[in-house]
Amino acid sequence: MRKILFALLFSAFVSGIVFGEVPETFEKGIDLVNNWKFDEAISVFEKFIKENPDSKFKPMAIRQIAGCYFLKKDYTKSMEYHNKFILEYPNHPDSVWSKIGIFRTYMHYLGDAEKAMPYLDEIINKHSNTPAIGEAYLWKGYILRAENEEYKKSAEILEEFIKKFPDAAESNRARYYLADNYLQLKKYKKSIEQYEMVSKSNNKKEAENASYYIGCVHYYNLSDLAKAQQSLEDFVKKYPNSKRVKRANEIIERCKAKKQQEKAFKSYDKKMKKEKEVEIDLE
Repeated sequence: MRKILFALLFSAFVSGIVFGEVPETFEKGIDLVNNWKFDEAISVFEKFIKENPDSKFKPMAIRQIAGCYFLKKDYTKSMEYHNKFILEYPNHPDSVWSKIGIFRTYMHYLGDAEKAMPYLDEIINKHSNTPAIGEAYLWKGYILRAENEEYKKSAEILEEFIKKFPDAAESNRARYYLADNYLQLKKYKKSIEQYEMVSKSNNKKEAENASYYIGCVHYYNLSDLAKAQQSLEDFVKKYPNSKRVKRANEIIERCKAKKQQEKAFKSYDKKMKKEKEVEIDLE
């Protein structure tokens, strides 16, 4: 919430730089926001809009009201003012942030992924240069994957994002989700490729989980005991304090046991084959 308050105040500060001196009424509204007096601030901004319908500060006043309602946890009114901003100023540079505000409200506070989706599409299709593009792609991929179980569509969205923005801050998380999609689609080698890239990232938590999943995919899905054992041994060595170490060690022991069984079976088959050859010779 403090980040949102800072964003409101910072946007007002930038407006002062861009448009010149801040009107006294508008400045009063900012002071009220700064003191967490959101109801009073809303009244001041609404009065400002009514008295100054052509002011360059009107768009910012609308967004300030949307932010105040959000901080009051009146999400319906917050989105109402964000939509008002979008409708009145569709070409304004900040319209994308109102779309982001609505998307985040639906997704994070109302838990309505279906209503969030159109705003994600708007951001992806019309605002590819915004810093929020990575967040939009990531959440669309996540919703398709986790909410709708549309793994193929989710994979396509995440692949598109990684291809267009390989160096984006969210690309690592996108690869993490993509690896899971490939796993669900039974594309195990592709899944491992993505997990391997994530395992080399600077995000310790994601790298740790990815390292563990590499061994699991080798073991459960590809039945490659040698690679599973090696991957999990590397995992245990690198992350000795991980909560997954116990499970990793259990799988390692299973790999060793199965390899011993396979060795014993091969030895037995070889012995039986020799005995059969002896019987044939005696005949």
